[in-house]
Amino acid sequence: MMRGHHLTRYFILLLTFFSILVSVKSVHAAPRIKPVIYDSLHLLTPAEKEHIKDVNKKLKKNKLHQQIWVITLNKPGNTYSFYMDYNSTEDEGLSLNTLNDDAASLTDYISHKFIKYNNDSDLSTRQLISDRVNIVLVDPSLKYKVIPITSQTFHRANGEVRNLLISPKFDFQDMSGKNIINTVDVLDTFINQHLNSEDLSPGLFFSDVDVVIFGLIIVLIITWHHYWRKKHPKRIRWEDPDSPRNDPGYDNGYMDGYYIGMHEDDGKDK
Repeated sequence: MMRGHHLTRYFILLLTFFSILVSVKSVHAAPRIKPVIYDSLHLLTPAEKEHIKDVNKKLKKNKLHQQIWVITLNKPGNTYSFYMDYNSTEDEGLSLNTLNDDAASLTDYISHKFIKYNNDSDLSTRQLISDRVNIVLVDPSLKYKVIPITSQTFHRANGEVRNLLISPKFDFQDMSGKNIINTVDVLDTFINQHLNSEDLSPGLFFSDVDVVIFGLIIVLIITWHHYWRKKHPKRIRWEDPDSPRNDPGYDNGYMDGYYIGMHEDDGKDK
């Protein structure tokens, strides 16, 4: 009887162990997200590919786990153009943020080509890709041949002023390997400067700049006024006429009173 009881306990423990093992295995069964270099246009030299790999190796230390993929395509009229609407770039002008607004849905489409996951059920993988993966897409069939598609994390950190400063650093038409590397490096620099902390900040907005400019104007006016008064001390004097003058040679009004007393009857004799 006791032996059967021990066997039952042993069986329960064994069953629990296998349940834990299966659950751990299922957690780790999620697809691994690794940086992708897919150069079907053959634009990149071996050295440039190594450079992109080195950039991603260093980004492994990034606290927000960013990656930079490079995808070049040689299929004219491919379906990627179907996902681009260009509404933001046409309405607000071309910039990194407006181009990303127009290409927002491309991240899901492209990632499915290289990572197998269910877009509906595997929400965690989909979220990781959205938060971590930045893609340099080169496609001659698109209006803008080189499109840096940034992660949602990158996009949240790229406020109005930062977007204004970073956008001119990109060439959205040049499909050369040199420009692809420049695009990768610009993204990498921004990530290392602004995406290395859980406390994300988008930086300044244009409304903040207006306040800063107004404050600087006030400071400049005050500084100029003090400088001008030092240069021209006798030109401007604000003082109470009833208060003693600041002139060290002033006699507290004695001579003023003496003069008035001597001449107060001058008009009466006439």
